[in-house]
Amino acid sequence: MLTRDSKITMRIIKIKSVIYPLLITIGFFLFLEGVSYLLIAKYAETGTFSERTINSVFHPFRGWVTPKNSLVKTSKPFFGYSKKTFVETDGDGWVVTPLSLEKPSIKIAILGGSSVFGVGSTSSAATIPSQLEYLLYHKFGVRSEVTNLGVRGYNSFQELVTLNEFLLTKKVDLVITLTGFNDAKISFDNDNIIFSLLPRHVFEVSVPLVRKAQKQQPVILNVEGFLRQHSYFFDISFRLLYRIIGQPNQLISRNFKEDFESIEKRADITYRNYRMMKVLAEAAGAKFIFALQPSAYHLSDYPRDIAYLKNNLDGHKLRKKYIKKFLDILALRCADLNLYDLRGVLNDLQEKPFVDSIHYTDKAAAYLGDKLATHVTKLFK
Repeated sequence: MLTRDSKITMRIIKIKSVIYPLLITIGFFLFLEGVSYLLIAKYAETGTFSERTINSVFHPFRGWVTPKNSLVKTSKPFFGYSKKTFVETDGDGWVVTPLSLEKPSIKIAILGGSSVFGVGSTSSAATIPSQLEYLLYHKFGVRSEVTNLGVRGYNSFQELVTLNEFLLTKKVDLVITLTGFNDAKISFDNDNIIFSLLPRHVFEVSVPLVRKAQKQQPVILNVEGFLRQHSYFFDISFRLLYRIIGQPNQLISRNFKEDFESIEKRADITYRNYRMMKVLAEAAGAKFIFALQPSAYHLSDYPRDIAYLKNNLDGHKLRKKYIKKFLDILALRCADLNLYDLRGVLNDLQEKPFVDSIHYTDKAAAYLGDKLATHVTKLFK
């Protein structure tokens, strides 16, 4: 018969047999978490997954929009900047243009993709729209109010619906679109012409998520993000996995040949979108400028002179050939849209104007802002 002390001792042993392994397990996972955090902090240029912010919010007919009242990172590790750079968005999700002038004589809306938005710019004040507003006043004495409607990744269709939505509640004197590259790139990258409207990833990522929710099906597409958000160990594990097998969006094989024969048809789709933008602008009492943007694809040595392009140089050369042909056709089509062709204006700058294939340094953005300011001033004389 066990004594009272023996029973207590056995209970303590049982408790220890449960608690000790549990403490060891917890300690082991805490060790993994700590080591994972230190490795990410030391070697990951993008920081931890939990530090990342939502930079694109799903939108039902524009695909995605920029979050409101946010700081959005505009630098990438290979840009060579000494620190991360950001632009600030306002209550409507547009990147702010810091110069605020009372009683502006001209109100301007400028559309485009990430180059207009400000990727590559070191601040909101350094973006092309901000430089346009600044130079109109300080160089030409024109008091203007410029609204930056640029959104990263947008093509002509998304610019069209953005302008339509904007003009429902706002009035401007001039609409500028500084663009062209994204449509050409999307055309090159996609064999299905339907993606001339909303890009492929909207249909393959956002749409399935919404449709699952509509059918009351379990939504489990974000398990990876949930795990990485709450665990440094899972964060580094997925990083290592993708380092080995490649990013998920890189796993989709591009198993079709470049279709140079359909370029005219695709360029016509882009032209129609910009023509409709011109009609929209003029119906709202505004003038319209279609400005073809410069890119590194117009440099004679591309892609050899872009440092981060180390692999698949033949593929980049083929893309350069495709994009050049697309934009040449588009320029001819858009001659009746008050075309302002800026494709080659950065070629003669002494300093390299691009931080990658399409995004500009602050000096290049200021140079483009000056070109646009000069053009706008002539238009309103």
